[in-house]
Amino acid sequence: MSDSEPISKQKRTRSSKSEDHDSSPELDSDQEEGTVNVNFDVFHPVEEDAHDISGLLMHFVDDHPFHSMDIADLIISQARNGEGIGSVVSTNEGEDVVGVSSIIDLQFSAANQGVTDILHYVRTIVTNAEKSTEPSLTQANNIDLFKQCLDGHHPTSLVLFERMINIIPQLSPHIYRSLISELHNSIEESDPKKNPRFVPPPQFRSTHYLILSRIIIEESDIASNKSQPSKRKHKKKEKVKEKEIDINQAIFPHPEDEIFMKNQSASFLFPIVADRFGEEDTGLSQRGIAILLTRENFERSSQELFDFYGIPDAELPKKPD
Repeated sequence: MSDSEPISKQKRTRSSKSEDHDSSPELDSDQEEGTVNVNFDVFHPVEEDAHDISGLLMHFVDDHPFHSMDIADLIISQARNGEGIGSVVSTNEGEDVVGVSSIIDLQFSAANQGVTDILHYVRTIVTNAEKSTEPSLTQANNIDLFKQCLDGHHPTSLVLFERMINIIPQLSPHIYRSLISELHNSIEESDPKKNPRFVPPPQFRSTHYLILSRIIIEESDIASNKSQPSKRKHKKKEKVKEKEIDINQAIFPHPEDEIFMKNQSASFLFPIVADRFGEEDTGLSQRGIAILLTRENFERSSQELFDFYGIPDAELPKKPD
């Protein structure tokens, strides 16, 4: 199947649409040079995937307590066996789940213990960011917008696409477009004018979308930021002026985050315990990154990913009224 073909998921039968791509992993010295053909399948998540999804989300909130199985169950229930929102990416004919995507309405699903954990985590990093000297990515942090979203002033959903590192990034445009298409369908389904017999609460009618991800920056940027002295000598402590990092110099483990950052309404960096560069003398450091986008900018970013990866795209379905 070519990169330009849209994802067409079937109801889970352990057989589905396949996407063939060549992956070039590092080879052992006794292996012949060449490519390994990896088959990625995209399914709607089902109950059998719960433990795999939970494992992929294990470190989603760094080292904070997290009921990842509750989130896994929520993702599966939202998928509604192919009629709702969400996907899993798998190999080995659906046996090995290596990626999961979904959209979670943070207000509507707040009673879920996993969502409660995520909200607590985000509130913690937002509070810390207000007094932090972490460098920013050439844009104002706009912490107030995060606080407004957490307080329910702006209906907000969390966007998830967690995956193993070996998933080819060219899958991202199709995954996000699929999420948006399913989001539109879910909104239309809940419209009492179009479906008077099925009127659930107004789920997924978010104005803002939250993305929690990772970014890699040079240690020199952090060091020069921390060593910057305050010129004022008032008794009241002054917040050290943040150093701005050129976004073009940052490394995004999830490349699509670069597009989301370009269209973001608010963002900030925050320290994480799970910094895989921290124990190595690489000159690099991993940080968490929180990104907020309006619904319009999230959808536009998802469409721009096709140009970003040089993939011919198809138009997104029209937005519901």
